[in-house]
Parts: sequence; structure tokens; C-alpha cells
Amino acid sequence: MTLPGERVSQARAILERGEHEGIVVSTTVLTEVYYVLSREKGERSAERAMEMIRRFESLTVLPVTEEIAIHAARLRRTYYSQSNDRTPSYADAINLATAIAVAECDRLCTGDSDFEDVSEITSEVF
Repeated sequence: MTLPGERVSQARAILERGEHEGIVVSTTVLTEVYYVLSREKGERSAERAMEMIRRFESLTVLPVTEEIAIHAARLRRTYYSQSNDRTPSYADAINLATAIAVAECDRLCTGDSDFEDVSEITSEVF
């Protein structure tokens, strides 16, 4: 089990690595970040986080294209199980499909354990 402080350290290390290698995220990541921060810390914190994200020079935000959306639906169907609590959400499936769509992407870095069992790309779950 990873403790919250460890997760922050791991996320920071991934972001530092991303400064050199580049980071690609789906627009759904921005949705998730904004939603969680506004719910837990308030609207002002969410806005500040978006400002910081916009200034991250090595970050590319990819829109959800038709190709990514259809691939995400197929991925969700592949990993969907009514008996499994770890069924990926639609947003998770879009994030996975986005990572797969980027030719240079060699891993998906996430704090979400739903990605531990995917076979399409290496997942680094922290």
C-alpha cells in the first residue's frame, strides 16, 4: 500500500522526468484534476492548478478525437466486468486510449489501480 506522502513524491518524480521527456494527457485529465480539486480544496485551488498546468512547457493536451473515443469504448468493453470493482470508467478508458494513440508514449503513469492489468501499454501505477 502506498501512503499519500509517497504518492506525492512519486507524482513529483514523474513530473520532473516529464520535463525532459514530455508529457501527454487527454483533456479528460484536466476534467478530473479540476473536479477533484474543486470538490476537495475549492474552486480557487482548482483554478490555480489549471494555471500551473497551462504553464507546463513540456505538456501536450490532446483532445478526445473520434478515433480515441471509439478506441476508448472498445477498451472499456474489453476490461468491463460487473463482478470487478476495478472496471475502468469512461474517463479512464479515454486516458488509456490517448496514451496508446501517441506513438512515442512508452508508459501510462497514473495513481489509478484500474490500469494495473492493462496489456496494451506499460502502466506505472503509483
